[in-house]
Amino acid sequence: MIRPLINSLVFGSEGSYNILAIPVTFQKEHKTSSSKQPKYFNIFFTITQGYVHVFVHEMSHAIMARLFGLHSRVVMLVDFCSGETAFGSTGPWKDVIILTSGCMGNIAFSTCKLALAIILKKYIAFPIYLVLNTGSLTWIITDLVYTFIMPVLQKNQGDYGQIARLGNGYLAVASIALISECTLAAFLLTKLHASYN
Repeated sequence: MIRPLINSLVFGSEGSYNILAIPVTFQKEHKTSSSKQPKYFNIFFTITQGYVHVFVHEMSHAIMARLFGLHSRVVMLVDFCSGETAFGSTGPWKDVIILTSGCMGNIAFSTCKLALAIILKKYIAFPIYLVLNTGSLTWIITDLVYTFIMPVLQKNQGDYGQIARLGNGYLAVASIALISECTLAAFLLTKLHASYN
């Protein structure tokens, strides 16, 4: 199970897994879509560790839903490196926490990768350092664009679009939580960078 899972996480290979008692499927969105997707997309997603970041985002939703006693399942759509997490509703506040956890989980993961790159900078090759940083920053920015811009463009779709449908108060709390996490991450990484240079 480990080798196929690594292939799915690194290269976007199709497969089905049971991770922490959560069903996870990596699949193509449409069987014919591989012919429509430019090959460089897959190369980009592999170099920036996109499949891993989206997996962390979706698993953060699923794990939080599990903590609230809900069954969830994750579907990773490998064509364009996206994912979906299905879970039931438990009420507005719990839904907000579950919906917010995806982006916050990926930002926490990305921050850990950036911190690791700073700590190991003197011991790893520059291309590896660059790949770790580029991947983390790319997917932090992607999550923030997905969070704050896509709901406006796609009429309240996506995690924060669903939160917006619950009401402006919920959206404000979720946004403050995410902005606070980003601010704390930037502060910690700045301090860490100063310590290791």
